Amino acid sequence: MATKGTKVPALKNIPAKTDPELRATLNSMKEAQEVRLGRRGDPRDRAITLRELIDSGLAIELRNNPFDPNAGVGALDFIPNVPGGNLAVPPAPTGLEASGAFTEIIVSWNDAQYGNHAYTEVWRSRNDDIGGATLVTTTNSFIVTDPVGYNQEYYYWVRFVSTSNVSGPFNKTNGVKATTLEDIAAVMEQLSEELSNLPGYTALTTLITNADVAVAATAATVIRASSSPSTRPDGTALSGNDVWFDIDDGQVYTRNTANNAWVAGRDATLVSLFGSTSFTGSTLSGAMATAQGDIVTVTNAQSSTASSLTSLTSTVGTNTSAIATEATTRANADTALSTLITNLTSTVSGNTSAISTEATTRANADTALSTLITNLTSTVSGNTSAISTEATTRANADSANATSISNLSTTVGTTNSNVSTLQTSVSNLEGDADAMFVIQVATESNGSKSAAGMVIGSNASSGSGAQSYVQFQADKFAIWSGSSAVAPFIIDNGVVYIDTARIKDGAIQNAKIQDGTIENAKIKDATIETAKIKDAQITTAKIDNLAVDNAKVFGNLSAAKITADQLDSARINVDTLNVKHFDNVSTDIKSHTGAFVPLGVEANVQSWSGTYPGQTIVSQESSSVVNIGCSTANIRNNAKYRVVYSAVLGDVRNGTIQYSFNNSSWVSLSPKVNANAGTFRTYVFIWDGQITGMSSSQSTVYWRITWNVSGGQVNSTYQALYVTMDNTQ
Repeated sequence: MATKGTKVPALKNIPAKTDPELRATLNSMKEAQEVRLGRRGDPRDRAITLRELIDSGLAIELRNNPFDPNAGVGALDFIPNVPGGNLAVPPAPTGLEASGAFTEIIVSWNDAQYGNHAYTEVWRSRNDDIGGATLVTTTNSFIVTDPVGYNQEYYYWVRFVSTSNVSGPFNKTNGVKATTLEDIAAVMEQLSEELSNLPGYTALTTLITNADVAVAATAATVIRASSSPSTRPDGTALSGNDVWFDIDDGQVYTRNTANNAWVAGRDATLVSLFGSTSFTGSTLSGAMATAQGDIVTVTNAQSSTASSLTSLTSTVGTNTSAIATEATTRANADTALSTLITNLTSTVSGNTSAISTEATTRANADTALSTLITNLTSTVSGNTSAISTEATTRANADSANATSISNLSTTVGTTNSNVSTLQTSVSNLEGDADAMFVIQVATESNGSKSAAGMVIGSNASSGSGAQSYVQFQADKFAIWSGSSAVAPFIIDNGVVYIDTARIKDGAIQNAKIQDGTIENAKIKDATIETAKIKDAQITTAKIDNLAVDNAKVFGNLSAAKITADQLDSARINVDTLNVKHFDNVSTDIKSHTGAFVPLGVEANVQSWSGTYPGQTIVSQESSSVVNIGCSTANIRNNAKYRVVYSAVLGDVRNGTIQYSFNNSSWVSLSPKVNANAGTFRTYVFIWDGQITGMSSSQSTVYWRITWNVSGGQVNSTYQALYVTMDNTQ
């Protein structure tokens, strides 16, 4: 009995000439087969096929385990369709692995080893707590990619679910942890912001000039004149610290920047003691006499002040040298102050050199301060060089700090250069400490500025802990070894160059690797864009949907390892390429001109002249006559040709097949065409050869047959010229 969808072959009859004993055996076997097939005996004894069980709904075919009759025991391909399905609990998954990439986590596990597998659930949690895990996805495969973003950490679990919707146990109680990489661009931006907020960054990126030092004190100039000066001797503007020595009466004046006026030199404390009336010279005695009692009281009881002002000047013509000093000490019940200002200047024909110093100490019950400012300048014809230094120390009951600034500068016209250093140290009772050293080199010329610098610091804060830092500002930065002519580490305009590096656990984005060896590398489910692999050996590789340019593959590349894919733009350089078939495609070849031309080119021309065969036609020309010609374009140098000349000819001689690259200079083929039969007949002539000598600008070949009838004749009623060019040679 045949069943739906099956074809049971008929049983053959036992041959008549069979040994009786063998016949009996075969009859019993045939009977058993016919009973199982339902062709003999009770139909209820017929055997049931798997197809009938599945079609009847008594069994379920396993979609993930195709039937294999040769697989042996255990190769089940169906399960009983019991009420409620197969309620067996799936086993726990094994081999769970999770690895983080840049923004994704790849989770994989071993294949399910049970029959009625339906799918796998993937769970994750921020913590290693399966109770707080959430379902991420379900899949029929055994690997998933979970996009979670940069700098994320998760724990993963998986479990199997059967076709009867029965869930198995998780792989383990503890999850498998994986972390994605941090966003490198965001981290660099964050680090840059943090570095820019550290002490010294402003000093590093902002030019330190003489003006910064001169904020505390500008180099003073002593001017010797009989009347109040409006400019310095060199024609430059007056400064608030300039001193005028009146050569008429010996009085010294200082510059009042508030109203740009000259004020007679005096001690401010004495002015307040003697009154607000200005006094100089001879009026000092009278003022002191009227206020002597007050002076004694103030000096003895509350304060003491002493001042000394000295000015020395030498002049020969326009050449001047001057020394000006001012020393002041002041003390009262709360404060002690000492100040010393010294100015030395020399001028010869407008060329000036000057040294200016100011030293100040101040102390009171809470604070102690010391300041030393020095300025050295030299000027010749407007060209200036200067060295300025400022040192300050300050201490009080809660903190102490020290600062030192040094600036070297030179100026010629609009070109100037500076070398500046800044050193600071600060400490306080709250546990904060900061130490910093800054060096900066800068130039400016014709509106173009360039600066380089370094800041080294150490910072300890009671709130945020301690850290040290080193920062550089430079267009180019290099680290040299003592014996190498090439720096092994260079930064050029923001690009880092490293000659030889050892990197452990590094993340590289947009990598280009040339002449590199990568051993035991495992790349799973990854995308490699614009990869360049040179002289590398790749064995047992699985490449899916990938284009490989200029590839060198060592070993055997068999068709079994290339499935339903293409090799695009590939170069195959072999002596023998065994290809069985070419598809139905249009193919061309690259010529000597660089253009792509067809593999083969054909051209032909036919000419009918005269009357019917059998009549003689004699040409009257006495020079060479071209009867027919044609041209072949898109020809590759070294191409092979076949020329076929077919004609109906009478008595003819001296016909020559010729070709040319410019339709002017011709090359003749041999032999010539000669027919001396005396009557008209059909002739076929064939020439084979190779085209050589074409230039890179030539790609057309002109063909013709020409007749030299001088002393001869052309008798023809039909001529045809066929040219075939083979560009593959």
